[in-house]
Amino acid sequence: MALIYWWVALLGLVALAIAGRLRLKKLAQRSPSTDQTVRRVAHSQRLRNLPEYQALQQRYRRLLLALFASMLGAICLALIMGSRPSTERLVTPEQTNRDIMLCLDVSGSMTAFDAKIIEQYELLARQFSGQRIGLDIFDAAGAQVFPLTNDYDLVLEELAKAKKALGDGSADSISDVPDSYFSFVAGTRPRSSSAPNSNVGVGLTGCIKHLGENPTKRSQSIILATDNRVFGSDEDRLITTIQAMAYAKKLSIRVYSLDPSRLQSNFNGAQSLSKESAELRTGSQVTGGAYYNLEQNNSIPDIIEKISAQEATLFVGDSQYSYSDAPRWWFVVLTGTIGAAAVLHWRLKL
Repeated sequence: MALIYWWVALLGLVALAIAGRLRLKKLAQRSPSTDQTVRRVAHSQRLRNLPEYQALQQRYRRLLLALFASMLGAICLALIMGSRPSTERLVTPEQTNRDIMLCLDVSGSMTAFDAKIIEQYELLARQFSGQRIGLDIFDAAGAQVFPLTNDYDLVLEELAKAKKALGDGSADSISDVPDSYFSFVAGTRPRSSSAPNSNVGVGLTGCIKHLGENPTKRSQSIILATDNRVFGSDEDRLITTIQAMAYAKKLSIRVYSLDPSRLQSNFNGAQSLSKESAELRTGSQVTGGAYYNLEQNNSIPDIIEKISAQEATLFVGDSQYSYSDAPRWWFVVLTGTIGAAAVLHWRLKL
């Protein structure tokens, strides 16, 4: 057993000791001759010598002593209750999980697709259990919506808010776009006209950083939703998509790309990927991940299957003491002691 507020009991005992000492000192200084309650009775010694009187006197003293002990015990038990009696145990948290970062491009070219992509993210979150999931968005810069967490109620709540905010951004006119959309994407827009929009490399690097250090070698994946289009000069980009993919590979992070771009048709009618989509596919495959077109019906189920196939790692946290309130039996004993004191007090009055 442990007392969380042990100092409450300590202060109470000190106060009780001081009060008892003062009371004893006062009793020692009191003279019977000055006590106004003393009444002398003639020939009382004969009464005190009677066996019945002596038996009643002994009984009274025993009851008085029992009452004093029960009241003292009740006070001590009350002090213990006030100190929060608790059970103490050493806990070493363990969790088997994978880390999954959702990485969403919120640039202008993705406005028509972002809400649909969030729906795919929601589907993915509902299929997993125990995995840590986070969400980053990016345009010219990255911003974190929520960090890695296994609180799925929070994940689904935040994804629902994101879907509503991004759905509001697909209005026909910029004047019709509500403030909720701009509030959601705040911090991702370029600060100057020379900065490139949709800086996929910077956004992906931010997602990698938010996965955090991985000393236990947990399985880490990024689900990147982007068309990989950059509007601006390549010289203005701090890091390219391929460079960010190479960085992910170095850290053993798999990148799964969701691309809303349509296939291009060449002069003979054959369809092929655009330059941006081909770069996205190559980079994803280099990391050990995969590339999917958003129109593919099996994209999310396939991603779930691939991530689930990766070996989950047992995460062991730092050992720490856990305290749980345990007032039950102390309360029972305190109640019994108070009840006993009440009965003894009643008997003394008889």
